[in-house]
Amino acid sequence: MRRYLPFIVAVSGLVFGLFVAANVLNIASIRSSRFEAADAGETMDKPAVFHFGAIIPSSSRDPYFRAARASMARAAAENQAVVQFFEYDATEGSDAALRLLQMAAELELDGLIATLPDDPGLLPAVDAIDEAGTPVIALENDLPGSRRKAFVGSNDFQIGSECGALADSSCPPGTKAALVLSSRYAEAKARKASFLMGFTQAIKSSGRVSVGFIVSTRADALSGEEALREILEEHPDIGIIVFTAARDAEEGAQALIEFSRVGNPLALGFDDTPEILEFIRSEVILATVARNPDRAGSECVTSLIALRKGARTNAYVDTGVEVVDRAAARARE
Repeated sequence: MRRYLPFIVAVSGLVFGLFVAANVLNIASIRSSRFEAADAGETMDKPAVFHFGAIIPSSSRDPYFRAARASMARAAAENQAVVQFFEYDATEGSDAALRLLQMAAELELDGLIATLPDDPGLLPAVDAIDEAGTPVIALENDLPGSRRKAFVGSNDFQIGSECGALADSSCPPGTKAALVLSSRYAEAKARKASFLMGFTQAIKSSGRVSVGFIVSTRADALSGEEALREILEEHPDIGIIVFTAARDAEEGAQALIEFSRVGNPLALGFDDTPEILEFIRSEVILATVARNPDRAGSECVTSLIALRKGARTNAYVDTGVEVVDRAAARARE
């Protein structure tokens, strides 16, 4: 085995070198096509090719970004553009996002889509990319105080309001609600305040529902089940649980089945993953408030294309939310 070790190392090095070279050539090809199209100007039948980048949390952990990524790719293909994706594990925090921002800055992109942690320390890197001539679009997590050109995403006040309205219309008087806030809200004071304001405003008029307990979850744990267990053991007076992450809702719904507590308490989901829809059809989850990743991904790409062509774009694109109840879930089968 030792005799072949130098040979194995040499072959491994060659394979890695070819991999790196292929990626460099791919980027060079993208840039070359872009410049050739731009130089041709009006003689081209097709518009110039744009090379965009997208920094997003790992789509394997958050179904929203899996759908948004697919939408970006489709929108880019329809507009003679390409999107190069850079994913980071949300559990790694700002350091991983910063490394990707630095990598994106070196690529001379035509535009960048970014969903970043709520850390003001990342804003100088965002501003540097913009100052270098690459417009930045914030997706779902805004970048207040930065030079980003636009924010595309859902309205947290509206999400809270829809959750509150569902709880209010589904529960008898005197019901206490538990809010399971994902890291999306727990780690961002402004976003959390908007959600809570929307929720409390929606339940205020009738007085049937009150907030009895608020718990925050983490991205690095089976936190939906943990939150449900804490609620059942320590807050038995809770009549409805409101989840704010698909992953938490799926884990919580499975735990309700395992603990034989389906319907007691009621549960509201978040987003419309296939698993969430199936839990609604089987009456484990009452309904869900779903964001619109398809529209979000498409809007990000079309906004960047507009900016590169010298057109104006909206500073804020509200992609909206949808309430999916049992009838709507069954209609999607």
